[in-house]
Formats: sequence, structure tokens, C-alpha cells
Amino acid sequence: MGLQDIFSEENILKYSEACLELGLSIPRVWKRRNLDTLVIPSRGAVPFFLGTCYGLNKLITFGGEHEEFYKNMGVQDIIASLAKEELKISQDVKNKKIKVIIVPFTADLNIPKFNSELDGDEFVSKTRDYWAKVTATFFKENGERKTDPYFKSFTDFILRDLEKRGELAEAYEGFPKINRFALIDTVISGRASNDILKEGLYKCRDKLYVVEKREERDRVINALSKLKSRRMGRDQYEVLVLKYGYNMSDREIAEAIEKTYGAVKALAHRGLVNLRTILKEENGD
Repeated sequence: MGLQDIFSEENILKYSEACLELGLSIPRVWKRRNLDTLVIPSRGAVPFFLGTCYGLNKLITFGGEHEEFYKNMGVQDIIASLAKEELKISQDVKNKKIKVIIVPFTADLNIPKFNSELDGDEFVSKTRDYWAKVTATFFKENGERKTDPYFKSFTDFILRDLEKRGELAEAYEGFPKINRFALIDTVISGRASNDILKEGLYKCRDKLYVVEKREERDRVINALSKLKSRRMGRDQYEVLVLKYGYNMSDREIAEAIEKTYGAVKALAHRGLVNLRTILKEENGD
């Protein structure tokens, strides 16, 4: 497959539609969940976010919730600098109501290329675990964060010593504590969100918000349809759609479908397990 196939008119159109869909919906998620931070946990999601900013910039001419969201958004300099000046993206992450931060979560390692005797999967697993722990430090107060060994290794060793980017290290050190957040990541291909949520942040998993490529979304929709047709799968399907499609909390879902809070949590868990199994079967794994 060549670049002309990857960057085809059809794919670019789908990409643009995904960005616009996120731009249309995220202001409502912000208000409904009282979010204070958007976390971009992988570089692959950065273009989606920037595309969303372009869409929001067009939507603010109509006023309303999109204009309010855009004016209250402060984006970390390392991300904002990638956008055109005409977008007028604020870089004030300390005073704006909704902040945007990128965590350089990556585990693209090809260890066997350098040493075929080493287990590449082990290195990848440890690297992902490290970045998840670094990300978790942003949910601490600044003073506590600066003394965390994982955070210090990121700012002092990686940014200051290796990359000579002291100003960026200071920006991460001064980033406000995250309280209520949403993750912007890609479905299926993006594993960073799952690793972050497993790192002691699972209590916020109902705040997860994802953006996906249309073909990936279609795969998930097809898998959900199969889940719905299974015995005992209809309730799991209903809970997953309300939880991730309509961004409802477990308690809101419990009230809506007249089930207990515990039953909803159990249905969501079993539904995700079964959904992953269906997707793996489709992939031939």
C-alpha cells in the first residue's frame, strides 16, 4: 500500500468527518461531566484534536456552546504551536476552564531489530507501564507531582538531560492538577487510554471519551450488533451504548433502565469482555 492509498480522498474525508463529529459533541460532554482537562495520551490522536480545533473554529461563528467551549479552552504550547495562527488557540492552561495536555505515551519499540535474543514484548510492556505511571502523576498536586520518581525521570532525565528541553519540563511541572478529565484516543488501535485507566485511574473510566476513524467505528458497531443478538447480550449492549455512546454514568444508566447500580457495572464489565472477544474473533486472533 502506497502513500497515495493511505492519503486518498476517501480516507481524508473520513478523517475530516471524525474531527467534525468530535467538535460537535465535545462541548456537551464538557458541560455535562464538568471536565477540567482533555488528555491526549498518544501522538496518533494529536491530528484528530487539531482537526477538531479547525472544526470548532468554524462552528464558533454560530455562537452557543461551541463558542463557549473554544473560548474557555487552553491548549499546551507543544500542541498549540502545531496549529495555524488563524485558529487563535489560547495557550493559557492555568486560567482557562478546560485545559488540553499531551502525554508522550509511546511504546513503539523494535527490540529484535537490535538484538534478536531479547523479548520485545517484555520491553514494550514495561515501557507502557512506565508512561502510564507518568500520566498518573498529573492527577497529583504540583508539589507532590514534582517529587514523584516517575515524573522526575520524565522531566529531569528525558526532557532536561537527554532532549535539552528545560522549558518544556517546566511546562509539565507547572501544569494544573487534573481532576475530571476526558481521554482523546483512537478506538482499537489506541491502547494508551486503557493502560492509563488501569494505572489507578479506573474510577474515572466512565469519563472516557474517544474519537475514532470511521472504519474502526463501523467494526465496533458491527461487533455490538453481534453482542446484541447473543443470549443475555441485549442488556450488555444497552448498557455499553448508553455508557460510551451517550456518555451516561453508571448511576444514570441504572435509573434509566431500572436496574441496580451494581447490576449496571457488572453488565458493562461483561459486555466489554464479550465485545473484545468478538473483535478478536473477527481479526482472527
